[in-house]
Amino acid sequence: MPVGDFVLAEAPAEECLGAVDLRREVDQAAVRVLHDPAELVDRVDAAGDAGVLEGDLLVEGGGADHVDPAAVAGDLGGDLLPLRLRRRERRAVLDEPLGQRAHLGEQRVRLVASEVSRRHLRIIGRKVAVSQREPAERQLHPTRLAIWLALMALLTFAQVYGRYVADSDPIDDPLYSASFAAASLMQWILLGAIALGLAAGARELLALRKPRRVGRAALIALGTFGLVLATGGALSALGLDPSSEQGLVPDEWPPPDQLVFAANLALVVLVGPFVEELLFRGLGFGLLRPFGRAVAVIGSAAVFAAIHGLVEGFALIFILGLGLAILREVTGSVLPGFVLHATFNAIAVTAAALSSAAN
Repeated sequence: MPVGDFVLAEAPAEECLGAVDLRREVDQAAVRVLHDPAELVDRVDAAGDAGVLEGDLLVEGGGADHVDPAAVAGDLGGDLLPLRLRRRERRAVLDEPLGQRAHLGEQRVRLVASEVSRRHLRIIGRKVAVSQREPAERQLHPTRLAIWLALMALLTFAQVYGRYVADSDPIDDPLYSASFAAASLMQWILLGAIALGLAAGARELLALRKPRRVGRAALIALGTFGLVLATGGALSALGLDPSSEQGLVPDEWPPPDQLVFAANLALVVLVGPFVEELLFRGLGFGLLRPFGRAVAVIGSAAVFAAIHGLVEGFALIFILGLGLAILREVTGSVLPGFVLHATFNAIAVTAAALSSAAN
């Protein structure tokens, strides 16, 4: 039985292999024949789909003319309001905060840290400049501060000692003296060199930069000038005379030597105020600023008043120093303070000269 099964199984297998080899081309032809009807069916279906699509378009086109009635009466003004508001909108500006409003009414809104109008791009630049300067203003310079305080104490002692203690005859009409001009020039050169030397490597302490908030600075300068005049009037009402105490008021007019007087006038009005602004509102203010605004403003003003060595005029010079320090804080520069300081000295010298001419 096993032998018989083997023979019966082997013979059909050989016939099957032969059949496959002989009918290969017939099978491939059959495949092609079976594929042709499928292609035809696809074309018929595609044509039917196109017809259905055209029908759908016709239905939608007919329904587009139909408008459902509104449940309530339409408000034409309310419908046009968004268009009117959109007409008033301004085009967004690049590099602005996402929460910023691009509305015309923003021009009349007080600007805050998170809102900047499109017409106030200069304010953005100023804020960036301030943010870049703030880290430098917070930096402590203990060695420079100690040297500056020691120098101010030494100069104050020298002024008080020479004015009230030493037995030395003051110069009559110093503004007419060539020796006074030479000594003043050497003094301002030395103090200016000390200020520049202490600020070496940290020139931002001198605040020799373009001022910001010029309009506000003008208002502060006018207020300071008025307050100084009021203080001078109050001191005069109390019988005090700060101008005579300082000793710069000439006793006669006109000056005997116009060139010497012009040199002293330039030193008092231009050179002196510039060096003092560098020394007090520049270097001194910058060294005290890390301890707070109040410390910088009041401290620099107090040292500025003390170094003049005056008793009756201390309050007057202190008020002037406060105004100059506030100008330095608001504008970030010593230049507006220099203009106010020079103007104040020029008016003081002119008033003294006119008073001498009248007498």
